[in-house]
Amino acid sequence: MGESARVRAYMIQEFGACESDAAREPALLCTYVLENIDMARTEAASMAQDWRSRPREQLLHLRRIKNMVAPLATVRHLLDVDDLLRQEVEAWLALIPKLP
Repeated sequence: MGESARVRAYMIQEFGACESDAAREPALLCTYVLENIDMARTEAASMAQDWRSRPREQLLHLRRIKNMVAPLATVRHLLDVDDLLRQEVEAWLALIPKLP
């Protein structure tokens, strides 16, 4: 999942966004990533506060989320500023420094 997001974000960076190519559509990439995060942002934020004391399985789960969300940093500027999707992406990106 994280690798797929990285590849698609790279394609958008290198070749530009393209509405007729699903692999290079920033909104589709962001939606795809957010839909595949199996945890609410508030729960992830709560777990991130004390991640060092969490079981290994939870650490890996938080790390997977971080790896999925991180590539969106390079495409968020392509979403409209007032778009709710962009706001949700930015909220997740703000959580990255707190994740393991």
